[in-house]
Amino acid sequence: MSTLGNVFVYFIRFLRVVLGLALIATFLWALNDQKFTDENFGKAHEVLQEAAAKGIPTVPATPMEPAYEGDFVHIQGDLSIGNVHDPLTGLTLKALGVTRRIEMLQWQEEKYRQTGQTEGIWHARWHKIWSDRIIDSDSFQKTDRYFDENRDNPNKFPHDEMLPLHTSGLTLGGWPLTVSFGDRLVTEQPLPPEILRAAELPDGWYASAEGDYLYPPQNADALSHDTIGAIRVRYEYTPLEEGQYSAVGRVSDGKLDDQLYERVYALPLMAPGNVSADELVDQTLAVLSGGRGTQKNWIGYVFVGLLLCIGVLARLFPFLKGFTEAPFPKRALITVVVAAIGTAITGALV
Repeated sequence: MSTLGNVFVYFIRFLRVVLGLALIATFLWALNDQKFTDENFGKAHEVLQEAAAKGIPTVPATPMEPAYEGDFVHIQGDLSIGNVHDPLTGLTLKALGVTRRIEMLQWQEEKYRQTGQTEGIWHARWHKIWSDRIIDSDSFQKTDRYFDENRDNPNKFPHDEMLPLHTSGLTLGGWPLTVSFGDRLVTEQPLPPEILRAAELPDGWYASAEGDYLYPPQNADALSHDTIGAIRVRYEYTPLEEGQYSAVGRVSDGKLDDQLYERVYALPLMAPGNVSADELVDQTLAVLSGGRGTQKNWIGYVFVGLLLCIGVLARLFPFLKGFTEAPFPKRALITVVVAAIGTAITGALV
């Protein structure tokens, strides 16, 4: 084999080892994160169980009582949701949260061969598309034809491509709540077209006829819709119905808080209707008992990592010479078996 061929072979082996070790490192990080989260869930379970054993009083929903600071209480009352405001477009609506996503008109390159051509020179054509990511135009095929227009895409968005926005407030009766109380009661969904079409927008922003997007003002400083670099905005939101709700939480800094410990929040501690403290606590303890859910899927990283590493690392040990000189099918089978055994042992220890 030539010198260049040897360099290529060793380079591929090096990449295999690096990638394999990186996958195994990712698994170890995920395993540690899983352990940390499970410990937090366990401590949160203890906190809530202890509070339930002492008794969680049902207190009037209005007004908020500072004397309960640091204690768990049960409240039943009318839920009120504040507005979410997007400072870019001026859109304001009542919801738990809104996610703004921006798309920008950019060039996209398409490579093709002429009809009937199976090999040889690739040709290119370009289309304008709306994209929520930057399309790198530096790699586009260059052309010297004088009538071709410039096909350079902007290298960044004029605003954040994605921006989560939150409600100005969530209250149950006279008690302010942390926003995460509602997280388990809602799912994010596209903003209905009728909301955008009916929205009163300042500064000239307006909705498309279909109500799917908002477009910036049509003025001397704005880009037209068919100009590269033009933007449009779409939204997803998390609506939450107002009305009678019940909640259990700890009074913290003048708010009812559902964060029981460290990163443990967004629990089923609030429900619509008149729900007892015992029922809310039992539902939450059941969730906490299960932890965040084991991440057995991370075991795949160990399996792939070992597959990538074994064939290369085996060459470092003289006593494995028989393995390195064996026919490829045999080496492949041994590699898979050893990696599977290693992965199974690791999975059993998780």
